[in-house]
Amino acid sequence: MSKLVWAIPCIRPIVDAGTNMVTYVDVIDSMAFPAFPAQAPFLVMATLWQCEGESGLDMRVLLYGPEGNQILKVDADHAEIPAQIHRVRLHVVMPPFPIPVPGRYEYGIQIRVKGKWNEVARIPLDVEVPPPVTK
Repeated sequence: MSKLVWAIPCIRPIVDAGTNMVTYVDVIDSMAFPAFPAQAPFLVMATLWQCEGESGLDMRVLLYGPEGNQILKVDADHAEIPAQIHRVRLHVVMPPFPIPVPGRYEYGIQIRVKGKWNEVARIPLDVEVPPPVTK
């Protein structure tokens, strides 16, 4: 089974075609909105996986609200993994989603193993009201 090395939500991953190096721009661990309900922007869940001899990887990302309710589910495209590859990056585009209230939201990272979805990580996203501006 592939093992998740890391997962990071960001606005823009930039992959250099010549070197295969990646820059993650606007990494998001929290967001602030002046009023609720609000809407999150397009995000990308960038992940790195350590491969354990599989020929492919099926992954999905779920978003849970502060009460534990599922808000969003996005399936990634199936990733074919050539035999000589030991690590694979998957970038999953997350569409804008409603944010009804402030609180701790969580991304659930899941992979399919033998036909069953297994959660391998929860990534927090803190949503808050910005502090008042004082003069």
